[in-house]
Amino acid sequence: MTGKKSGFDPAELRGKLLSKNAVTADGERLVSFSQGTPEYYANLTYAETVKDFIEEIRALFAWRMEGTANNILPVDSYFLFTKMQDELGMRTFMPEVGCQIPLMRQAVALARGTARAKGKTWGTYYECWRADRNEEGNIRYCMPCFTEDGFNEWYLTQDLHGNDDYTTHGENGGSSRLLQERLYFHTLMSGADYFGEEWGFRCSYYDTKDYVLTPYGKVKKEFIDTAAGIHGIEAKTPIALVLPLDYACVEIPETFDERCYIGTRRGKYMSVKLTEAESEYYGHIEDLLTLLFNRVPEEAFGNEGHVLANGRFGDVFDIVYEDATDEQLAKYDYLIDATADGRFAKANPAMAQKILSGADIGKLTNELDRVIPEVMPVYVDGLHWLVSTDDKGRRFLTVFNNEGNMRTSAKGDVINRACDKRVKITLKNGALEVFKNAREDIHLEKVDDKTYYATVSAADFVVFTF
Repeated sequence: MTGKKSGFDPAELRGKLLSKNAVTADGERLVSFSQGTPEYYANLTYAETVKDFIEEIRALFAWRMEGTANNILPVDSYFLFTKMQDELGMRTFMPEVGCQIPLMRQAVALARGTARAKGKTWGTYYECWRADRNEEGNIRYCMPCFTEDGFNEWYLTQDLHGNDDYTTHGENGGSSRLLQERLYFHTLMSGADYFGEEWGFRCSYYDTKDYVLTPYGKVKKEFIDTAAGIHGIEAKTPIALVLPLDYACVEIPETFDERCYIGTRRGKYMSVKLTEAESEYYGHIEDLLTLLFNRVPEEAFGNEGHVLANGRFGDVFDIVYEDATDEQLAKYDYLIDATADGRFAKANPAMAQKILSGADIGKLTNELDRVIPEVMPVYVDGLHWLVSTDDKGRRFLTVFNNEGNMRTSAKGDVINRACDKRVKITLKNGALEVFKNAREDIHLEKVDDKTYYATVSAADFVVFTF
């Protein structure tokens, strides 16, 4: 592989960089150098092109798979190499979700699409911490940690982490209970096989003697009680975005506004600086991802709406790659060709009637406005919505309003009621009934047998059956 040498001095890595951190008895650091010594990292050649970076990641991941006898659970956040993981033998896919990571809907669509294509499982991993600013304006990280003894699963202490505070914020620390509940139900209703979380134990109880539930723990228990009566959930996603193979990493931007406007060209992919032609190529694919999964920037308010986004469309999409088999692609009513030159459509003339060109974003938007009501049993004219069925044949419609909460450790949740939103819900058949309210009772207005209106409060959601 071409590239540049690290330039690191192993002695410096062992000395200055390791001296203030926890080390094992033989002097090795417990974190960061989880595989390989400082000498290994000092002698690496680091990639400078997209192709070499992908090669580097593939080699590293294969090494880790081999070293653990394929017993790895992926916790992917910003760089989703889900296809590569599948090719190297990963048995399940588990994107990390939470306040630090935008575009959960995109990550879920990729995990679910890959799992469906390969007969594997998928789930999500919830991280409940959050970046905050203290009174001096400095950024720090905090958690909804309630335990009186200040102990936590990561053995983090204040002297090790300086400005960060993982021990004292309690109810106002970390991301909100409102976001927590929406992430839980989005995972469930999206058809996940499992759900994991970070720091869940110490956030759930005040102490380890009586195990009294905290506000975090109560949200979790209520979710478990509801989920216990729902089995075999399958999300209805009749449209797949088909990615080219050279878009090997489905990237999540570190901030939603880095890629919220269609036409934005970031000039980088996986932190690699791009040529103008490369920037246009990858930028077009990012435009499609923005159209399908990102929040509408003009409606954005608060600091949690980037996680689950009130997008332009509902959750009706999976993400797959262009080498999917005809049998796998046959499961979808429509396929969006993510190649700007239309090469996927050209290679599959027998599927021409179901392939939507992604070359022109405006035309694709109009096509999706036409076909989504055609292939879905219900349509919602705003917010974030998804349709699911369970093993009893019950049909669920979940509607999320993800905007409207400005959360800080100083004030907790500050809800902007101007973000409450009234939506029109149109059914093809059935009757709409409330199955689960979150924070507030929903007011459902029935116009006729097929048409309803509902107002979903800011940072809230509702589950219907129909």
